[in-house]
Amino acid sequence: MSSRVTRVLLVAATLAGCARMPARGADRPAPTFAKDVAPILFAKCAPCHHSGEIAPFPLLEYADAARWSDSIAIETRAR
Repeated sequence: MSSRVTRVLLVAATLAGCARMPARGADRPAPTFAKDVAPILFAKCAPCHHSGEIAPFPLLEYADAARWSDSIAIETRAR
């Protein structure tokens, strides 16, 4: 898994209020952006982070989140 994907998943876990993501076992599939991260971004971030709203950049697609993953991680850690 790339470090950028790992950062995006860390951000998702932080946004969801998790202290850490549970270990992945043989019966647990790897998390994906579409299934695990996007629903959190759409619920918590996209209402302001889209064109025409107050936030300065969109967070509607993987490329958006990946581009801003370092900043997202810093801000979510700071709450």
